[in-house]
Amino acid sequence: MKKILSAIALFAATLNGSLSDEIRESQNQGKQVYVLFTKEINSESEKMQYELEQFVDQCQNGVASYSCDITDPDCKDLVKRFDLKRTPMPFIVALAPNDATMGGFAKRVDQEALKGTLLCEGTQKCMKALQDKRLLILCLQNEETSENEEALAGVRAFAEDPRFSQATEIVIADPRKGDLASRFNVDPDMTRATTLLVTPPGNVVTTINGKTAKAEFVDKLTEASSSCCPGGCCPGGCCPGGKCR
Repeated sequence: MKKILSAIALFAATLNGSLSDEIRESQNQGKQVYVLFTKEINSESEKMQYELEQFVDQCQNGVASYSCDITDPDCKDLVKRFDLKRTPMPFIVALAPNDATMGGFAKRVDQEALKGTLLCEGTQKCMKALQDKRLLILCLQNEETSENEEALAGVRAFAEDPRFSQATEIVIADPRKGDLASRFNVDPDMTRATTLLVTPPGNVVTTINGKTAKAEFVDKLTEASSSCCPGGCCPGGCCPGGKCR
C-alpha cells in the first residue's frame, strides 16, 4: 500500500476548469476517469490511445476517458495541478469517482496495468484519505465478525477528540470484499473485528483485534511520531497541532 501511494502521490489533485467539469460529472456518475495527456501525436501516444480505448470499451459504462494536449492553454490548469511539466509524455492518470488518484503511466501502458487501477470502493476511500494527508482508521468488520461495536467505540472516541477530529478519516469495510485484506496483509476471513491506524503515505501504525480504546491509538501515534520527527508521520508533523497528549 505504501509503495503504491508513494508512487502516485505526485499526481493527486483536485481539478478545475471546463474539462475538469466534464471529469467531475463523470465521477459523480460513479465512473472511474482516465485522462491521457499528450504533447504531440506519435507512435507512443497512438499506442496509449489505442490501449485506453480498448480498455474503456471492455469496461463499457463503468469508466470514462479524456484527452488533453498539454500545449493547449485550456489544459494549463490541469498540467499545473498534476505537475506534468517534466513528466515524460504521453501520460495517463487514473482517477476514482471520489477523486483519489489510482495510478499514473508514462509513455506506455497495457490492459493489465489499466485493470490494476480498478480497485474496490474501500481502497479508493483509503487512498483518498492518505493522499489528502489524513490519518486513516480502517475498520474491517462484517456481520460475521465479533466485537464490532466494541471495536468502533475507541475509534469514535479518538475521532471526536478535537486534537484529531479534523485530520482523521474513518473507513468501515468488509474484509471479504475487494482487495483491502491483501493490501493490508490481514485475513479476509477474520472472526474478530480488526482495526488499523494508518498514517500517510501508508504506514500501518498499529493493528488491533477486537475492542479498541482511544488511549491505545494516542499512545501508538505518539510512539510513531516520536520515531520519525522532524516532519513526523502524521498530518502536519508529529500529530495534528503538534501535540499527541
